[in-house]
Amino acid sequence: MQTTQNILEIRKINEQEIRNNPSLNKTKRYKKIANIFGICEWSARWICQGKSYPKIGGFIEKAEKFQNNRRIAPSVESIKQKFSSGYSAHYIANLYGVSTNTIKRIINGQTFSTNAESTEITNIINNCTPIQYLLVRATHQSGKNLKEISSMYNLEVSQIENILNFQNT
Repeated sequence: MQTTQNILEIRKINEQEIRNNPSLNKTKRYKKIANIFGICEWSARWICQGKSYPKIGGFIEKAEKFQNNRRIAPSVESIKQKFSSGYSAHYIANLYGVSTNTIKRIINGQTFSTNAESTEITNIINNCTPIQYLLVRATHQSGKNLKEISSMYNLEVSQIENILNFQNT
């Protein structure tokens, strides 16, 4: 069992490593932190991602991950340009705070194939989290009407209509 101080310190070191050494992949970063504190790699990973001790605070890596789609969507062309200019997918992934596989999918057109499509996705989920997006769709399928969903998730009816009308192909 870790103390609150240790957890905050682990998260602080993780944040510093991300900023100071962006080319270091997650597994190596978690192993490094685990060695410092004498814990297993998975304990370090779960603490850094907020899966263990989520209420303690500090820098939680997972919190930033929820925003990846919004951060990457307008940058698809920039990502493709960086790659064609000779930057590695690994370098670009660290630059944007996403996995190398995400960057490879963008480059290969499997994710966010065009900037217009990316802008559409960003506009659809604008002012709502990806979790709200999924919850709205699931709640509507369960039989709730738009006004009920609107009050449940504190969203405008027009936002809910956009979410329900959006077909992500």
